[in-house]
Amino acid sequence: MTTYEDIKDRARDRISKVPMYFAFNKKQLSEALEKMGNPDRKDLCRIPGGGIMLKKDVPILEEAVSESRKELGEFLATDEGLKSALVYELSNCEYCISEDPSDALDALDLSIEDERVRRVLREAVEEYMAGVIW
Repeated sequence: MTTYEDIKDRARDRISKVPMYFAFNKKQLSEALEKMGNPDRKDLCRIPGGGIMLKKDVPILEEAVSESRKELGEFLATDEGLKSALVYELSNCEYCISEDPSDALDALDLSIEDERVRRVLREAVEEYMAGVIW
């Protein structure tokens, strides 16, 4: 059975295969450019988080993101998948401390306005809190 963690791992693997580099100073930028074969600046594009990549490789990134979003969407379409993802993200966002599910919902790009999300979130909170050791 596929788990939310499996989906996250596959997404991470897809993205890690995309030829992109992150540089936060001139030395790192120089090293990244060297690894890319010292391309002309016009052949580069910036990506969020301090990243750069070759423009010609953007479709590789777009496909990796698209595949990952599709797989996650299919997983979240089931109540069981949605609940397991919510339990994971509630834990990841330390719901037991904040008692605010906003970060967990944001991590999954979900809205509390959705009736199904609210219903499954209640179940996920119960399950998560039952496992919290006090």
